[in-house]
Amino acid sequence: MLTGKRLYTLAADERVSAVTERKFTFEKITGYLFDQPTTQHLYTTSDKESAEAVQTSGYGYEGASGYLLRELAAGAVPFYRLFDGRERLYTSSQVERDTLVTQGRFKDEGVAGYVFTTQVVGSVPLFRMANSDEHVWVLSQAERDNAVAQGWYVGEGIACYVYPAAAPDRIPFHRHFTPRTAFYRLVNTNNEYLYTSDAQERDSAIAIHNYRLDNQPLAGYIFSSRRRGQCRSTGYVARLMGGFTLLPRPNAIWR
Repeated sequence: MLTGKRLYTLAADERVSAVTERKFTFEKITGYLFDQPTTQHLYTTSDKESAEAVQTSGYGYEGASGYLLRELAAGAVPFYRLFDGRERLYTSSQVERDTLVTQGRFKDEGVAGYVFTTQVVGSVPLFRMANSDEHVWVLSQAERDNAVAQGWYVGEGIACYVYPAAAPDRIPFHRHFTPRTAFYRLVNTNNEYLYTSDAQERDSAIAIHNYRLDNQPLAGYIFSSRRRGQCRSTGYVARLMGGFTLLPRPNAIWR
């Protein structure tokens, strides 16, 4: 039920002031905002990075998207790793790597492992897809086809060939995922704004309380936990409720 006023803020001092001086009640931490776009998937061949992603950055482990050779072998080529400050890109194409680095779009982070550009005995294709946020790599053609059919990603063909199982001379291409939640912005006929990450609350506001989605309905995306390595967290979003409206601040989201 929508009653009273709600305040969303990134500032700890404003949250404390709202509770102690202005009779707001702290409801919950809605999530974490970031000061630049961020991806949902993380890939790495580093066991240490994989463990940190799970233990400190809120990622879930989804297994290995294949296994790369640890050392260069006959017929294999480097699987280059690049970083643009937001996502890591992997490619077996030296031309693509050189182009992206020369253009200043990515920084070269070296070689993640070794793969094949043509299929060899025991290897399987590693499919690459992309959308406006990120690139992903999957072993499953069915997963690739479904993601493309749903419009979530655009297929970019076969990235390379890797092994589907572990062996002493191979390293896993770890795959991680963290869900993000849309932060909706709605407005009513009195030009009062409502922000929520709760789809049920959004639908109730539209159906019962005469709100509609704003012309820019997504205020952004929030994550359920802090994340490290890919971008810097602006801070957590504290949600409070009360009978008074605070003056807007540059780092506050309020209604």
